[in-house]
Amino acid sequence: RSCRLEVREQADGHIKGYPIVFNSLSEDLGGFRERILPDAVQLADDLAADFNHNPDCILGRMRAGTLKASIDSRGVYMDAIPPATSWARDLMASIKRGDIDQGSFSFRVLPGGQQITEENGDQVRTLSKILVRRLSVVSDPAYTKTSIEARSRSAKPPQASGGAPRTHTVPLEVLRRKLDLIER
Repeated sequence: RSCRLEVREQADGHIKGYPIVFNSLSEDLGGFRERILPDAVQLADDLAADFNHNPDCILGRMRAGTLKASIDSRGVYMDAIPPATSWARDLMASIKRGDIDQGSFSFRVLPGGQQITEENGDQVRTLSKILVRRLSVVSDPAYTKTSIEARSRSAKPPQASGGAPRTHTVPLEVLRRKLDLIER
């Protein structure tokens, strides 16, 4: 899953953006592509965000108050406050240069939460019920339409159309994986 990172000169050091975008096809995940429907996402109680799916590089965590996420009509929006560590400073430097500008996530499909179809010769797994466990800032995403950025303190997360966003902390990792479904 992917996201764009954007850095502004007066950044507050937060990493923000959309690691999940609805109704967007992923890259080839090993013989199939994937799409996430609006309203498909449930966020885990203790979500965390990391760098390149590495659990040793936590950028923020819901229970610590260093990660927030909201779900709106576009997708899942995250706001992580990275730690004052050398690897996090290095990551922010790479974001500012534009070298790393995308995101990803990990999830579990809930019962009845997927459908496999064929579209234009591709197998497509459409997800309608997933539990998102982790968000990740990555250099090699599966979803290239997502976005992440570093913004100034005055920047506010986008509001969902029709009301306030549902706010949670969200950790998401996505591994390019071959699924049992494709083998069935």
